[in-house]
Amino acid sequence: MLEWLFWQVGNLGPMAGQLSHFVNYAQGEHPYSHKRYADEYNRCLGVLERRLEGREFILGEYSIADMASWPWVLIAKPLGQPLDDFPNVARWRAAVRDRPAVQRGVDLGKEWRRRAPPSDEERKILFNQTRPDRRTVIGHVHGISFSGKREDAFPSGHALHMGALASAASALPAGPRRAIRALAVGLSLTRIVVLAHWASDVVAGFALGAVLERFLRLWTGYPLEVSKEDDHADS
Repeated sequence: MLEWLFWQVGNLGPMAGQLSHFVNYAQGEHPYSHKRYADEYNRCLGVLERRLEGREFILGEYSIADMASWPWVLIAKPLGQPLDDFPNVARWRAAVRDRPAVQRGVDLGKEWRRRAPPSDEERKILFNQTRPDRRTVIGHVHGISFSGKREDAFPSGHALHMGALASAASALPAGPRRAIRALAVGLSLTRIVVLAHWASDVVAGFALGAVLERFLRLWTGYPLEVSKEDDHADS
């Protein structure tokens, strides 16, 4: 099963997604890019065609491997790829589509689906989301802003992990606790100093990680602080 899930994640999904970008979103003509991803999508359908020879579903019985791959084959026609040369894929596509649960999933949100090419405003939202804090150290030419645009601000995931690590270190003796907290703070600062992330994102992520770790510790019943005896023994 994992082999076919990895195949979908590394082959079918990305190739179909790239092809969809040049078919549905990219403005102007892009013959090289379109042909490249159309050929790759065709290749992936060929792999699936051979796999489905003599099998009703990818693993013989219906599984998550079918659930993961099927949506990327459902859109074959809109992507300009007929399934005439892939009879096993066409049969499999229809068999999955006819399952009641799949039909309910396909119909979900049907009224909000796009029926026309994206507008210029929608393209701007999709593709012009450059963030000055993601331009590496060059961003420091304009200084390190503490807070960027409200709609762009987002707690740093890396700092969230570091905050949780620093908070968890409170259960350790003084020496290891100080060392781990210094490491967590230092690694978080690299997001600002080296990668020019917004300081507000890093601070928010670090604080959120610490708070979440404390809540999880309360939930599991693990003590919040190291005992005073351990602290004195360590010093």
